[in-house]
Amino acid sequence: MFKFTRFSWNYGDTNPYPDYNDYIKYVDSKLLPLGFEKEIIGKSQDGEFNIYGYSKNLDKPIFWLDADIHGSEWQSSYYTLDWVHQVWGDTFIDKKVTKYIRDNLGIFYVPSMNPWGYHNMEYQQVNGVNLARNFDSYWEKYKGNAQFEGHNYKGTAPESESEAKAVADKIRELKPYIAINCHTTTGGASGVDMSRRFSWYSVLFQDVQNSIKITYPEIGTLDWNAQFSPTAQGWYGQQVSKEGTPTFANIIEHQSDRDDVNTGLATLYIIVLTILNFKNNGKLKLNNLNDIF
Repeated sequence: MFKFTRFSWNYGDTNPYPDYNDYIKYVDSKLLPLGFEKEIIGKSQDGEFNIYGYSKNLDKPIFWLDADIHGSEWQSSYYTLDWVHQVWGDTFIDKKVTKYIRDNLGIFYVPSMNPWGYHNMEYQQVNGVNLARNFDSYWEKYKGNAQFEGHNYKGTAPESESEAKAVADKIRELKPYIAINCHTTTGGASGVDMSRRFSWYSVLFQDVQNSIKITYPEIGTLDWNAQFSPTAQGWYGQQVSKEGTPTFANIIEHQSDRDDVNTGLATLYIIVLTILNFKNNGKLKLNNLNDIF
């Protein structure tokens, strides 16, 4: 484990761009000048909003990064954007870190998987579906809620909703090396998924969790275990990268009721650097950043 740079939350407690199309214009202003390609990968179920992807250097192993699968978790759309801009805009203070990431990974970024929910400040999408439950990962075994009766209606079939299908189709096309599904949570803890799909996953992500703990010791951390449930991240982890390896899949839960710290931003760095250390050096733990350069 290693202690990383701490970040403050810079957006306040209300969404600065609550209109989805205004938010996309903000994303454009940050990423298009950096040479990112922008494309429409699908539409919201009601047909009103486009789902956008931003990409760069897709010839390299791909880092798939998405946010706002639950529309009211708007903070995830900002800490992920900050990370992409810091790395590919080279604005982070430690240039060795951002260069190392750029040298080793391409990026495909979806700033909002649930634009209808973002625009309407709703957790689910227009049909009342929790999009995280609409992926084909233990879908049949999961009961969930009836439609519009709670937050866990899974839809009529895996990928029955246009948002989930758009994301799944693009991941099947790109075959990413890493795929991170970003959330926010209220309450007492941030954290990542302590998946048990492979034994080395457990070691890697326990090291990630420990690095989060020493970076933000005042923030509670939880071991979210979502690998074997109907989640986007659970389905991502069933895929194979274009390099022929199992896709490294995880979730981030950023504690959204703390406006003094940005745990999500630091956690993205910690996850990516820990995985790249394993990829390039064969080590399951990262104790010193200088070891990877």
